[in-house]
Amino acid sequence: MEFANKHAIVTGAANGIGCSIAKAFLREGAIVTVIDVNKTSGEKLQNVNFFHGKKKKKSVLEKFVCSLAKPVDYLINNACVGRRGLLIPVTA
Repeated sequence: MEFANKHAIVTGAANGIGCSIAKAFLREGAIVTVIDVNKTSGEKLQNVNFFHGKKKKKSVLEKFVCSLAKPVDYLINNACVGRRGLLIPVTA
């Protein structure tokens, strides 16, 4: 296991691509910490340390960093602000 006992933090991992990344780290033996705004989905994740909050808020980040029990080996910044819509205007 390439990531055995390594600590990985994945932001935006309550669902979607971030969730898949977190699960891949788990399969490889990593200790995974997740931070996400989606509390309902985040709490359903198994075998991860879940932290609820918006990573862009300084107070949330300070609490998050202070809660870490192990040094961080990998940081995957997957969280983003998504907007649905067309990238370019389309006209007929």
